[in-house]
Amino acid sequence: MTMRPRTRTLALALAAITTLAALPAPAASAEEQQPAAWAPTIDPPTDSLAANPLSAPTREHIGREARMATDEDISTTLDDDSAVADWKFMERRHYYNDKLLVSRKYTSFEDGVLDIKTRRHCVSGDETPSDGNVSTAPCPAGTTTLYTTSRMQTPLIPKGNMRIQIRAKNTTPEYVPGIRPSLWLQSESPYCHNDQSSRYGEYDLVEYFSAYPDKQHSNTHIGCVNIGHRPEMVSRNTVWDSPIVNEWHTWGLEVFDNQIVYTLDGKVVVGPTDAENFNVVSPKIFSEVLDQRYRIILDTFLEPQGTLWIAGVKDNKDFPEHHFLIDEILVEHEVDDEGNIVQPEKLTDPFPKVFIPGGSHDQLGSSLPVGSTPIPAITGENVAKFVGIFAGVAALIGGVWALINHFGLAPQVELPFDPPQLPPLPHVELPPEIAALIPAHER
Repeated sequence: MTMRPRTRTLALALAAITTLAALPAPAASAEEQQPAAWAPTIDPPTDSLAANPLSAPTREHIGREARMATDEDISTTLDDDSAVADWKFMERRHYYNDKLLVSRKYTSFEDGVLDIKTRRHCVSGDETPSDGNVSTAPCPAGTTTLYTTSRMQTPLIPKGNMRIQIRAKNTTPEYVPGIRPSLWLQSESPYCHNDQSSRYGEYDLVEYFSAYPDKQHSNTHIGCVNIGHRPEMVSRNTVWDSPIVNEWHTWGLEVFDNQIVYTLDGKVVVGPTDAENFNVVSPKIFSEVLDQRYRIILDTFLEPQGTLWIAGVKDNKDFPEHHFLIDEILVEHEVDDEGNIVQPEKLTDPFPKVFIPGGSHDQLGSSLPVGSTPIPAITGENVAKFVGIFAGVAALIGGVWALINHFGLAPQVELPFDPPQLPPLPHVELPPEIAALIPAHER
């Protein structure tokens, strides 16, 4: 049968369509194969930090209406790179994790927010970390695993009564152990380094340990007079009632008249800290440590793999990138009628503190290392505790031994010799006037 031209054309078109449908689809390009990169949600709150009132413990402690003035030299909304023009940035391998490279170039500004990026890189040979070798997955054989982040510090803040508020958000598509973003202050006096005379001080507004995702950690490190010439640490740590990750929060510090208060979203973290909370540091040293200038430090640290006291980053597990976003820093001073910063009264020591020598257990704070467990001062309360514990242990041992004897479980030991027979004690007659003083049943 002869097909008409139109019919033949339709048949050929159908055959072509069928043939094309049977062909394999073209391979996707490398860019098309890659999933879309995760990006943090910025969108910080717009409310004014200056409108937040001082905490109740601070108001009750000072007993006056504090007149607050903004420190324009330190306060910033971190809109762009000009906000950190006079800041100092760490540029080195981190001294407590040689796989962690710390540099300003791993900080950027996104939508008016400072972004500290922490990422894993798989590098080969002399290759340096870059956007091209970022990897969430463990690095393949033949490459080196490195991590990158930033650490920065502000100029020194004048001494005196002050409040600091920092709005920040630490965020990641999936949290893994070993990440520690921190907001903290360090004194102008250097870290101890075996120098007992240094008046080192540190305020940790927050150390967020990703191994404890629901805990708020705020610590105070004071002086270098603890065992091993280390600071004494008082912690204000608690489980928080709302997520601390992937949400914006405002962390605060109030230092007024020799009292320290930490806040999170306006709520007091546990309670205030003052000289009476320290066992080894005396009131005088406490006051001297507070009476100096401090700098604010922003950073993210990675606990090395194999860290014993807390879970570290594991090179053989996925490591999603982490972003520590900081939106605003507000520093305020209490000032008098002339505009001068109010200075607290210097504390003195009513009596020297005495402590029991012994070992200490280092606890790594954000300055790495900071602090150690204080050794108890000798007080009536502590002595009573020790005596009570000793008496309880002695009673427990005595009870166990009585049960062993009652059930005949005590081992029978035969001596290889006969015990010597001691001669009887001589009878001594007491003078009548002495014997009369002893009750008859005890003679």
